[in-house]
Amino acid sequence: MIMHGIGFACSASVELLLTSQNDFKNQWLPLVESLRLFLQTSGIAELVRGFSNYRFLSNVAILARIQNSIAFKNGATGEVPRLDRRKLALMEDNGSKEKIPQEKRKMIIQEGKRFMKYTTAAYGISMIDAAEIDVHGAIQTSKLAPSSSAIDTGTKLLVALKSSLQNSKRKLQLDSDSNFDDRDFLLSRISEHIGVPENDIDVMNLWDDQNHALRFFIATDHVNKCVVLSIRGSYTVKEILIDIAAFSRPFCGGQAHSEMANAAEKIWEEAKDVVGKLLSENSDYELILTGHSLGAGAATLLNILLHENGREKVNGRAVRCFAYASPPVFAGEVDKQALLSCISYIHDADVVPFLSIDSVRRVFAALHAIEESNLSVWIRTLILWGSTEVVNLPTQKRIESALHDSLPEKEGAPEL
Repeated sequence: MIMHGIGFACSASVELLLTSQNDFKNQWLPLVESLRLFLQTSGIAELVRGFSNYRFLSNVAILARIQNSIAFKNGATGEVPRLDRRKLALMEDNGSKEKIPQEKRKMIIQEGKRFMKYTTAAYGISMIDAAEIDVHGAIQTSKLAPSSSAIDTGTKLLVALKSSLQNSKRKLQLDSDSNFDDRDFLLSRISEHIGVPENDIDVMNLWDDQNHALRFFIATDHVNKCVVLSIRGSYTVKEILIDIAAFSRPFCGGQAHSEMANAAEKIWEEAKDVVGKLLSENSDYELILTGHSLGAGAATLLNILLHENGREKVNGRAVRCFAYASPPVFAGEVDKQALLSCISYIHDADVVPFLSIDSVRRVFAALHAIEESNLSVWIRTLILWGSTEVVNLPTQKRIESALHDSLPEKEGAPEL
């Protein structure tokens, strides 16, 4: 987590330093304005003002303690609180209340591992290197000197970082006519990582410095008979702002996270000709959509979009979606086939799959309930020490109500 934080901070700093005044005006300012409007209309602005409350941080810690206590109590009684329902999906088969057969579970895990490599590859060489070190203890490539098994993990990480920096330095030294050299290196690393020949991969806009759509690439997997469209997730400050500015807008008969819906539509506009050509050349292949985080949200909405009207946009071909850590993105009736064709993978208590205006509003309401309970300093201290049994029943019910009960409707903030 610390390395992720350092990496993101470095990425954000470099991005800001390299952003021209014109790009800042045309790309950053609209996003910042969207974030400002989002804060004003979603209820977050009220909490921002609450930061001036000297008890704010302790209220957050107290809420965490009480939530754990509520979860433990509900687990002991067999009750499933509203915010824990998604965990049941691990055991249920498409909402049928029946347990997923063991063979189907194995297939879901195997396919999940396979397509996760595509989502990693969409982030580029550095992420591929980091993933391979994490899984194998070394970078799995013939393009670099192999690491000795005697070298410890920390040294291997430094070797990978040095390699990544050398690649970045080499890119900066090349003139514009030599970009194909670096594109070829990226292509070769993606090929090695996902196990698909270079000739069957189109890097699309992974190497593009424009921001017309999220980064993505397309690969044709002849072994598994599928065309894969992999969408990169949040990697820059601008893309984090897209994650946060979560207004909803009409989409496919329901309401969708507006920025991710925009991203899904833009991606399809750029990808449809290539995807259509590949599917026409391979008559029995299916289309696989996949992505992580922001990319997963876009992939999920694109899956809904492509299932409209009998999948006419892909001439009726089968479409499936593998989404990793997708935030909530849609409210409304979903085409049954689109629902059955999408698998969302959630790792433990990852916050992103539960992050929406609705869920944030509930946290705000619970924090307000704690503040309104006027807990004494001694009671607050005991709770922070872990003695949640000192919380009286009215206070606990007030907090549970804030977390689980329906909130007043707010325009642009449906329960996704």
